[in-house]
Amino acid sequence: MKGKILKILMVLTILTSVFATGLAQTQVQTSSRKSANLDVILIETEPVPLRKGEYADVWVKVRNRGDAVAENVSLDYIAEYPFSVDPDRETSKYFGDIEQGDEYHARFKIRVDDNAVSGEHDLKFRTNTEVTTITHETPVDVRTREAVISVESVDVEEELIPPSMTREVSLDIKNLADSTMRNIDISLGLRPESGTQETDQMQMEGMETREEIPLITIGETTEKRVSSISPGETRTVTFPVKADSDADEEAYKVPVGLSYEDEMGNDFQKLEYTGITVGGEPQLEAGIANIDGHPVSGRTLDVSLRLINRGLSEAKFLRMDVKDGENFEIVGGSDVYVGHMEPDDFDSSTFEVFVEEGTETVEIPVELDYRDSEGNVVSDDQVVSFRTYTSEELDRFGLSDEGMSVVVIAVIAVVVIGGIIVYRRKKKRQKKILED
Repeated sequence: MKGKILKILMVLTILTSVFATGLAQTQVQTSSRKSANLDVILIETEPVPLRKGEYADVWVKVRNRGDAVAENVSLDYIAEYPFSVDPDRETSKYFGDIEQGDEYHARFKIRVDDNAVSGEHDLKFRTNTEVTTITHETPVDVRTREAVISVESVDVEEELIPPSMTREVSLDIKNLADSTMRNIDISLGLRPESGTQETDQMQMEGMETREEIPLITIGETTEKRVSSISPGETRTVTFPVKADSDADEEAYKVPVGLSYEDEMGNDFQKLEYTGITVGGEPQLEAGIANIDGHPVSGRTLDVSLRLINRGLSEAKFLRMDVKDGENFEIVGGSDVYVGHMEPDDFDSSTFEVFVEEGTETVEIPVELDYRDSEGNVVSDDQVVSFRTYTSEELDRFGLSDEGMSVVVIAVIAVVVIGGIIVYRRKKKRQKKILED
């Protein structure tokens, strides 16, 4: 019995030894087995950084850093918010076997959500092989679609700046981005008023003062700062601008410089242009300059019409046309070309006007057509008027020809009678002297 037990123990010992030896050999083989090791590396994106609400191209590479072949390798892009892929776009790439040290490239077309939060987000990819599936993440930067500050509109007080005059120029600055912009500097490409600290500084630095634009800022510098503008908000900055006394009447292209920062501290600069027009509006006034003879109805009168430009701008290609009325008629030409009329200038033209009998008031319609300083066609309708006199009124005022004759005769009669009286008195004195 004891012998059988000893034999069983010997067999168990041998089996245990064999099993232990096999296990050790298996462990050695396992520890020395080669394996693949895949990395997903971001090569580049377009644009950089990614923009909210826009598409982006993403290039990545899959590299085998292991010491064995990676078999049947494929790469999947995992679309997670704020990124998405259109249904017709590929999200997987198959590479097959990738040898150790080799790499393969892939491109994916993705879209960034409109409401994505600015900052860093992870793009996710998954590598698949015969034996493993691993998820990889690579960070990318997402910003607002465009960090844009824009000059939305420019408003000039009374629309134009007359020479030698000052007007307020207001710029509406709008934040078109979906994040707050800070430290916004707005500068007009004009020269400041001479003698100011800004001009002195510019001269010290050898800077030009933009003499080619005949506009200057008065009492202030050419730059304003706004601390911040929220998304979609508009802020207004105002500059007092004066036109030179000899400035030509035209629109001047004025540069507007913008400098600002986004919430992440990135600096942006841009240059825009706006137009500021130097000039004023012509202000033409028609009136009666003269009437040859006394205005009596039932006659043809020579009426001179006067035009005065009381405005601050030249009226160009001026034409005057007088119209017939119910109780009068223009005899002969009624259309006169005046040409250019400078501010504070005047001109007159004479027309023959037949006034019907019994007309007390003559109201002549006058149409003025011209171009203003901006080349706009202006049509201005005015009315000039004068009253007529009856023969009785002219006689009463001593203005009629008959009345004038009576006056002349009366004067002559007085002179003659006075002369006769003087003569007779003189003769009486002489006769008395002779008698004495």
